[in-house]
This record gives sequence, structure tokens and C-alpha cells, in this order.
Amino acid sequence: GRCIYQGDTDAMVPHLQSVGLACPRHHNPADFIIEVTENSQNITMLCDEILNGKMYKSAKFDTVPSEP
Repeated sequence: GRCIYQGDTDAMVPHLQSVGLACPRHHNPADFIIEVTENSQNITMLCDEILNGKMYKSAKFDTVPSEP
């Protein structure tokens, strides 16, 4: 398998919107994610977005200070 998203679950729908896959208003986000991943073109596009770094630009990460 290939990774199509890595990050906080609360940020997944906004990430999908940032790559042109907007969840319709009043639509269950879980159902929307299932619908998105049933389309092989969407999976290819999301995998490509991870590889080119777009997902990391839209994701929020907590950082841990490095030790000196």
C-alpha cells in the first residue's frame, strides 16, 4: 500500500480541500473520505502530493526541541 495522508485526523478534510477535494456542506466527513479513496485517480493524486511535499505544507506538526 501507499500512504495518502499522514497527520492529525482533524486536519484531513482541510488537507483534502487544499488539493481540490472539498467535502460538500452537510456531508459526513468519514463518508467523504471513503468516497475519495474509492477513486483510483484520487489515490494517485494524493500519493503524488505526499511525494512532492504538499501534504507537509498543509499539515500541523508538533515539534520536539532537539538536544544540544
